[in-house]
Amino acid sequence: MIRIIFFVINFFVKIFNRFLLSSIHVDFSDLREEVVNEEIITDKKEVVNEVEVVNEELVTDKEEEVTDNEEIVNEEVITDKEELVTDKEEEEVVTDKKEIIKEEELVTDKEEEVTDKKEEEVVNITINPLKSIWLYWYHDNNFKESYTIDEFSLLYRIVTVEKYLNIYNYLPDIRYGHYYLMKQGIVPLLNSYENVNGFTVDLKFPLIDTENMEHLKEVFYIWYTISKLAVEERLFKNKTHSKYVNGVSISCFYKKSKFKFKISIWLRNKKHKHPKYFSPINFTTKFFSHVIEYENCDFIDNQNKLKYI
Repeated sequence: MIRIIFFVINFFVKIFNRFLLSSIHVDFSDLREEVVNEEIITDKKEVVNEVEVVNEELVTDKEEEVTDNEEIVNEEVITDKEELVTDKEEEEVVTDKKEIIKEEELVTDKEEEVTDKKEEEVVNITINPLKSIWLYWYHDNNFKESYTIDEFSLLYRIVTVEKYLNIYNYLPDIRYGHYYLMKQGIVPLLNSYENVNGFTVDLKFPLIDTENMEHLKEVFYIWYTISKLAVEERLFKNKTHSKYVNGVSISCFYKKSKFKFKISIWLRNKKHKHPKYFSPINFTTKFFSHVIEYENCDFIDNQNKLKYI
């Protein structure tokens, strides 16, 4: 009996187990399907996510490409603009240089014209050379009678008539010193070898008021004329005698608030110690007509003058 009961119980247990197993199996299948479905869903999501990521990356890449392209385009545009600006600047520089060159050429042309004119003037200036070279000396009258060559200043060297004419615009005032126009090689000293055996023709002026400008101007004009005759070698009627002229001078002395002038012609020897040999001074003077007549001049031997030095 017990065995039968046990058998029956065992039978029901087996049936129950089968049922349970079958149920569990179904559940597991469901679970499995769910799991599989979830995995599929997850995979799909991942795929979708990956696709989205890929799409995003593609979009990003495209955006970057667009950005790069834009930057490249912008850079190219900027570069083109810069090149255009550079080209314009270069053109402007070239234009400026061309203008500068043109201006320089114009200036050069003008300078050449001026140079040509100056050369023409120089040619014109040098068409009247003097037969002798003359030196213009100055001596300060403060030295009084103590003359030595070291006390003289050489102002000008004159080789043309035109140079002689020009220097008179720049000479110091004749009221304040002694001036000597001597042939080159002859010093303005009475005791020099070229002068010691000669004589001087002295034109003596009356005392002149320090404020009398008309008289002073006339003295200067007489000095200018006589020195011009000397350098042109026209002091003598016979021009061959001009070789005996050593020089001319003008001296100014201050006495009793007045000026005393003396113009001297320096001669090498005494052969022509007479007014008849000299050319008349052919110009009109308002105040000193008697002074410029050689008959009224003093013809003094230099040796006699040396006695008073």
